[in-house]
Amino acid sequence: MGDGAFEYRRRVTQALVDALGRDQSVEGIIESGAVARGRADAYSDIDLMVVAPLAHAESLFARTEAALAAIAPVAHQ
Repeated sequence: MGDGAFEYRRRVTQALVDALGRDQSVEGIIESGAVARGRADAYSDIDLMVVAPLAHAESLFARTEAALAAIAPVAHQ
């Protein structure tokens, strides 16, 4: 796996954990997929699941997008 892809995934994951991890409504953040299994390559994505009550979904989505936008532009299509 290329170091650039690894570093980018690490930055994104850390930004999301920092943005959401201290929120009282978040019960857990779970990583799955190839990265969690140690089988990631340069094309692997990030699979994170945020466990929280549905009533908090809108605010958590907004915080997620803000954290991601601080790293790179977020485009909705």
